Amino acid sequence: MDLNSVKKAFTLIELVVVIALVGVFTGMAVMNYVITNQSKNLASAKTEVLEMIRLARQQTQANQIQPSCTADTFQGYGMAANIGTNTVSLSYFCPAIAGTPLRSLALGTKYGGVAVTAFNSGAAPVANFFFKRLTGVTNTGTDITVCLQQSALSKFSRIVVLSNGSIESYDNQTTCP
Repeated sequence: MDLNSVKKAFTLIELVVVIALVGVFTGMAVMNYVITNQSKNLASAKTEVLEMIRLARQQTQANQIQPSCTADTFQGYGMAANIGTNTVSLSYFCPAIAGTPLRSLALGTKYGGVAVTAFNSGAAPVANFFFKRLTGVTNTGTDITVCLQQSALSKFSRIVVLSNGSIESYDNQTTCP
């Protein structure tokens, strides 16, 4: 046998190792992509809810009274949440027609797995809150906490509406009251 005529090729072991490494790296890349995508969905949902809360405060401060209310009965604009259906709504409040939605947002549908996990006044859950007409403070007299969570992540986004009407937001929270 002539030593110069030996064919050079990969062994079966070498091929299996390379294929296994490619599989591991592909799996890591896909997992990283999924986590990044879920984080972006949570951030986008928080931004949209935050914009709705700011719009409620602005419309209240501008004294934009809805046609179905009178100047005497109009209380203000605010937010309503239904944790069961995972929906938040920008609403206006009059005693006769409390919490009439102007715009609703189905978080789980639009943002793939993002959920409202808390909508609290202090430590107690509430269905809604609004900014009081003329004063701009919240109707509850306490801070409102809105918590959003992507179902696959252990991080929360938290929006806090202070009783004086100021709004704060926090990302990458490990707990949310």
